[in-house]
Amino acid sequence: MSTPGKREAADHAAAPAACGGLPGLWREAGLVLLSYVASAAALCWTFPEPSFWPLAFVCLVPWAVATCRTHRAWLAHWLSFFVGWGFFLVALRWLMPVTGLGYAALALYLAFYWPLAAWAIRTGRRHGISPLWTLPVVWVACEYLRATVMTGFPWLFLAHGLYRQLPLIQISDLGGAYGVSFLVALVNGVIVEGLLLRFAPPGARSGPGQFRVGLVVTAVLLVSTLAYGWYRLAQVDYERDPGTHGPRVAVIQHDFPLSSRPPYGDHPYVVLASYLSLAAEAAGQRPDLLALPETVWSAYQNIDFLEKREQVPEVRPGSWDWGMLAHRAVSGFARGDYSAVNAVIGELEQRLRELAAARRDSNLPDSLPRLPAVGGPPVTTLVGAVSIEQSPEATYPKVKYYNSALVYDQDGTQRPSRYDKNHLVPFGEFVPFRQARFLGFDLHWLYRRLNALSPFSHGGQLEYSLTPGSELTVFELPTGRGTYRFGTPICYEDATPRVIRRFVWDGWRRRVDFLLNISNDAWFLYSDELPQHLAICVFRAVENRVTIARAVNTGISGFIDPDGRIYAVVQKDGRRVGPGVVGYQLQPVYLDQRASLYGRFGDWLPQLCLAAAGLLWAGAVLERWVWRAKRRIATWLGKAAALVALAVPLSGCAGNPTTVQLTPQERLELENRAINLLLLAAESDLDDVSCNAIEALVKVAPRDGLSAFRKAVRSSAAIVRYAGLVALGEVRDRESLRLMTAAVNDASQHVRLAAAFAASRCGKDGYVRILIRALTDASDEAIRAEAAMLLGRLQEPRAKKWLQAAVRLPANDQSKRVRLAISGALAALGDEGGLRELINYSQGDPAARTDALLMLAELGHPEGRDALRYRLQGASEEYDEARLIAARGLGRLGYRDGFDLAMKLLRYTDPNPNPTPENPSRTFAVRSLAIHALAEIGDLRALPALREVAASQDDPRLQVAACYAICRLISKSPA
Repeated sequence: MSTPGKREAADHAAAPAACGGLPGLWREAGLVLLSYVASAAALCWTFPEPSFWPLAFVCLVPWAVATCRTHRAWLAHWLSFFVGWGFFLVALRWLMPVTGLGYAALALYLAFYWPLAAWAIRTGRRHGISPLWTLPVVWVACEYLRATVMTGFPWLFLAHGLYRQLPLIQISDLGGAYGVSFLVALVNGVIVEGLLLRFAPPGARSGPGQFRVGLVVTAVLLVSTLAYGWYRLAQVDYERDPGTHGPRVAVIQHDFPLSSRPPYGDHPYVVLASYLSLAAEAAGQRPDLLALPETVWSAYQNIDFLEKREQVPEVRPGSWDWGMLAHRAVSGFARGDYSAVNAVIGELEQRLRELAAARRDSNLPDSLPRLPAVGGPPVTTLVGAVSIEQSPEATYPKVKYYNSALVYDQDGTQRPSRYDKNHLVPFGEFVPFRQARFLGFDLHWLYRRLNALSPFSHGGQLEYSLTPGSELTVFELPTGRGTYRFGTPICYEDATPRVIRRFVWDGWRRRVDFLLNISNDAWFLYSDELPQHLAICVFRAVENRVTIARAVNTGISGFIDPDGRIYAVVQKDGRRVGPGVVGYQLQPVYLDQRASLYGRFGDWLPQLCLAAAGLLWAGAVLERWVWRAKRRIATWLGKAAALVALAVPLSGCAGNPTTVQLTPQERLELENRAINLLLLAAESDLDDVSCNAIEALVKVAPRDGLSAFRKAVRSSAAIVRYAGLVALGEVRDRESLRLMTAAVNDASQHVRLAAAFAASRCGKDGYVRILIRALTDASDEAIRAEAAMLLGRLQEPRAKKWLQAAVRLPANDQSKRVRLAISGALAALGDEGGLRELINYSQGDPAARTDALLMLAELGHPEGRDALRYRLQGASEEYDEARLIAARGLGRLGYRDGFDLAMKLLRYTDPNPNPTPENPSRTFAVRSLAIHALAEIGDLRALPALREVAASQDDPRLQVAACYAICRLISKSPA
């Protein structure tokens, strides 16, 4: 087993770097961070505003390439998390004015999906699955989880930046917005795989099979998507086909911003009067339905509460009075009795004056807008309000609040049926754990603490949590042209795919003819939330082939047809967003009778992606924790049994160590015990122990170790994968060819070289070119030296020609390390020139001397005897490592000159009490070299001492070396 001489301890500590080709930590971290930030910035720019949609097709590329290429998994995961957090902090910055703590916490939670995606992509690539497949699958799975977990936050999907590209988004009626995200991520994945192939280090380029298949699949899907999109867009011409025109709907938008801090916004009296005054203008055009936004004046306005009059103490004082005034005003407006409305406004005006006098508040207005005295046409009116249900007999809570949509008919009566919002926003509309129990424990204490943190609770004094509704109410709208059905999703319900789907579809049966979304986005102060909310709503229209009208306080109000076309919005001077954008839009809603696969089957695509991604995550968990824990336990148990067995003295080892004799049965038992311990060590969690055991098994029990070699190729550690592949190549295990060819795509260039070596040893043509190209073209001298060494181990005559050609390169093109490796490889292939060069190195520069001696010792060529004997006899104690290497080489040649030295140094202890990385302890290096020297000398007198080392648990690396030496001693000694 080759051991790197005087520098062995330091080399073992740096083993992952040597076999994994790790760049410097800070350099790699800087490159990965730069790539991740580039992706996050590009992703931000894909969403409204500015919605530069072509970036969507490349925005994940820097992140995915860096994730695949980085050697340190923890670096990819942690930087993914922190950059993901930064991305969500920037993209969701409109949440900060509402709740700073909630904004930071939400971004923190969403950031976890970035390392979750990176984890699955790296797991897939480790098993030979290209990121061109895993990237779309995992990204869509994470989007689905974001839309589902903890009630869901389906915001900032890859698809959302493409909301204006109608041909590309028509596939939403097949797989939802998730289908568009999948396609966009697939394009990113193809580019990622192309770059990984293009910029792989020389000699490491993998076969382009998956890339070619992915390129064809992506091209077919893109063309099919566009063809399907153009086909769907050409099916119906809503503007020219009067048969698609449904009822005329008016959506009203005023400009009343809100704040989470007092005074919160304009006075509700002002809001009510202003909205009804604006609505009267729209009512003059005789719409079939007029919609006011969600809870803009916050009155408890449901008719069953108002008719009871009684209030439990938990209801805020004055709630019934204000609710009744609002009800009277809306009722008068709906029946066209504007004098009744103005009467209510007059009462509100008087109250404002009294309030201004009492508070000495000059900011309250003296007068309120009035409606035309002549009245107007009656109109069915939809209004957002708070509904309240009282339960005096209940223990807790005695009052339930709902975010509701109420309908007033043209006779001014409020319909008894209402829609209560089903899908509430956590912390914005309810605080979790209000009545929750977990394992029998009441979690109300946690609810109280969380409620106190909310900016809406006045420091915990107010319980503002709403109760979710239980039904998706369908309203009917009678008109002169027939009766239409509509639903009223409230606020962010139009952003949640599953809610809108349930509103529109019951299997293949369409429940509604159109949707009317009422919302109040005034909390977000003319920010990017407004266009983002509109963009998301576009996908709900296409997914379900339904028109959606939107009435939103501060905007954006308008209409979206079933193809996703925004055909009318409230705007001012060309602006959709900003102060002063006030008005209304009155348009016919378009009716669509087309079916929707998404409406019928729902989230089938993201669920399939989640199942596939779940397999990757489960595989990663099994590999990282479960199987490793099982292997560790099994290793401990097996190792304990093997150590006990190994420590039991055999009769032949007792007594005088100078006369050790073993019976054939004892030889067999001892050898089997040592091999069993090596097999256990090969699956150790310590990478260097595992590698040493694998290398030992190759020499003493190659067939017994086959299973361990194959397992090593699947290890998460590059150094172990390298050792396993080299071992499979040495034993020419053709049954493992698939593992070898897959490993040619490994992230580590050293592992790729080992895979090429193994495949070449097993007779696969073409793979040796990878070694040759690395030897001649690689910029890293460690890679070139490794390629030379592996070419020498191929044991093929043609390898000599390639190595000799490399030697003839100009001296300034070869480092001493590379030239030494080439000389050693040539010597192993029987080249006399290489052998002479190796002997010269062993007597020259101290920097190369140890490595040259190691090569001579491994070679066991008689020509090296004098050089080895000179080093054994002529070196001082300062160079014990070199003397032991020489003893090892002489032992291989049949000389026992170094036996006494090796026995003496087997118990060596470094006198340096404070070793450092710059001056490491020599204890392990010296003892290990002594063990290997004894293994080659082949004197059975060393057996008791070696068994003592093997049974000791001080250093598992020495145990492995001792077990190897025991096997070698038994094989070299006469039976």
